[in-house]
Amino acid sequence: MADQHIQACTGVPLPLINTDQIIEAITCQTSGNVLKLTEVPDQDNLFNARILMPDGRIRTVLVDGSSGNLIETDNN
Repeated sequence: MADQHIQACTGVPLPLINTDQIIEAITCQTSGNVLKLTEVPDQDNLFNARILMPDGRIRTVLVDGSSGNLIETDNN
């Protein structure tokens, strides 16, 4: 049974406490490089990330900052 207090991809204890941990979780889940990480205004612990994917595409991803989970993605 999975421990719900550990980030599934990185194994880091939850909640994630800094942007380095959030970036590590995004990188682990997408295999891309985070180009930009910004907090969503008026949203508690929600971030937008721009990611350079291995194939050269750029993705925009909405991320739950406390868990590092991807909430929504834009594959343009």
